[in-house]
Amino acid sequence: VAGLLTFQAPQSAPDPLVTASIIASALLIAYIPLTHMSHFFVKWFTWHKIRWDDEHNVRGGRIEKMIEQALQYPVSWSAAHIKGDGKKTWADVATEDVPE
Repeated sequence: VAGLLTFQAPQSAPDPLVTASIIASALLIAYIPLTHMSHFFVKWFTWHKIRWDDEHNVRGGRIEKMIEQALQYPVSWSAAHIKGDGKKTWADVATEDVPE
């Protein structure tokens, strides 16, 4: 296993069980993006961050910069209530008056 991390040939013959485990893990990692199981992994690793992350959005902070960047993306929706023709940004849509 150390040879894998240091990119050096092993000094002795590798254990067949370790070799089989590494090959099986590599095949599983290659196979997962082609299945619906990728949803499970994404949900497992992001659920707590999205659901319970309580980091404050302070002025001039990291989150505010990320939101400002996201609001500059163009709107490509063709829905009548958004009227996104590719020229508006999300900031334009979020700040315009809504007709009653």
